[in-house]
Amino acid sequence: MKNNALKKIVRGSAIAAAYVVLTGPFAIFSFGAIQVRLAEALTILPFFWPEAIAGLAVGCFISNLLWSPFGVIDWTLGTFATLLAATLTFLLSRTKKIWLGAIPPIVINGLVVGLYVSVLQGFFDIGIPQGLQGFTATFTNFKIGAYMVVAGQIMLGEAVALGVLGVPLAYVLKRTGFLNEGL
Repeated sequence: MKNNALKKIVRGSAIAAAYVVLTGPFAIFSFGAIQVRLAEALTILPFFWPEAIAGLAVGCFISNLLWSPFGVIDWTLGTFATLLAATLTFLLSRTKKIWLGAIPPIVINGLVVGLYVSVLQGFFDIGIPQGLQGFTATFTNFKIGAYMVVAGQIMLGEAVALGVLGVPLAYVLKRTGFLNEGL
């Protein structure tokens, strides 16, 4: 039992480390309205291992903490989006259709990250009231078209990472038996 728990901790930690290693050297392509974050290929792994959920969230948080130009917004909302998408990918594992596991990271990251990247890159204004309502934000001049373009670009980047690297990786892991015997 201890050996199995230790194996899961090591696996989750290795996934977190791999996420950081795949983000850092490619940071120029990993942040912004147009991005292909190679580490997002790993977001298919919760389909096989539930411990990948925590590994991806930790890896995303560390990567955003170290390299994101969007600061605390990316640290929190980006990590939340990854955590939510990874959880949904895990839940979709019951279908046994690997390609379905790629849908949550594509859609969730596109919608969530697309929203705050749109705001932070100035595609529309956000006004933050002062005083007691300081924690609520009001959007002015919201441009749904601009948001949809940014969200679409992020979804496209996710689809590239998952379609070119992630889903093929999953099929290789499954076919080679690594899922049963590997890390």
